[in-house]
Amino acid sequence: MAQGGITVGVVAARVGVTVRTLHHWDRIGLASPSGSSPAGYRLYEMADVDRLRRVATYRAAGLSLEEIGERQCGRTSLCKHPTMMQT
Repeated sequence: MAQGGITVGVVAARVGVTVRTLHHWDRIGLASPSGSSPAGYRLYEMADVDRLRRVATYRAAGLSLEEIGERQCGRTSLCKHPTMMQT
């Protein structure tokens, strides 16, 4: 990915969650960034931001992370591969 991605802090503000939440969602494979900078910082694309907004909306509606993973991936376990999370 080119260095033109959106940083995790900016994405967190746009989505309305904390950076820690985004890191957790990435760690469990629910919503991972498209790439990273040469220094290892997470970089997101607009498609990632849209996906994260959906996840945040589902959480606000009371769905568990497992249920959100099911909606995003069509499986009962959380997705581990970013390409499986695209809708």
